[in-house]
Parts: sequence; C-alpha cells; structure tokens
Amino acid sequence: MGKFGLNFFKPTEKFNGNWSVLEHKSREWEKMYRER
Repeated sequence: MGKFGLNFFKPTEKFNGNWSVLEHKSREWEKMYRER
C-alpha cells in the first residue's frame, strides 16, 4: 500500500483495527514459515 492509501484510510478506526490484526497475523505466519 502506498502512502496515499494509508493516509486515506487513517481516519477510519475500523480499518486501523483490521490493519493491526492483519499485521499481527502476518507476523505469526512469518514465524511459522521460518520455523518450518
């Protein structure tokens, strides 16, 4: 996502919540992938 996308969605709290969940999940997946 470019800077414009992030700035555009920043006012939306719901999006920020989903984004943090996505970030957390991607970290978990990365961990699992590295442990394989």
